[in-house]
Amino acid sequence: MWRNSLAAIWHDSQIRGRYTKVDHSTFLTIAEDAGTKLAAFLDLLAPSSTVDVEPVKAHLRAVLAMRSGLSD
Repeated sequence: MWRNSLAAIWHDSQIRGRYTKVDHSTFLTIAEDAGTKLAAFLDLLAPSSTVDVEPVKAHLRAVLAMRSGLSD
């Protein structure tokens, strides 16, 4: 479920980021917004979940760090 949701968001933003600087900026904005929303959702899910969300959050931090490097 998580993988499909993230793949759809990533694919959509990736398609938008291929052509111009404006599109690349849109790609970075979409990726950052998606990551922020996912982080908030994980924070809400963590207290009531039987699944350990810490590995997911660690992976998300790594992805967002890569995204941050793309904007330089």
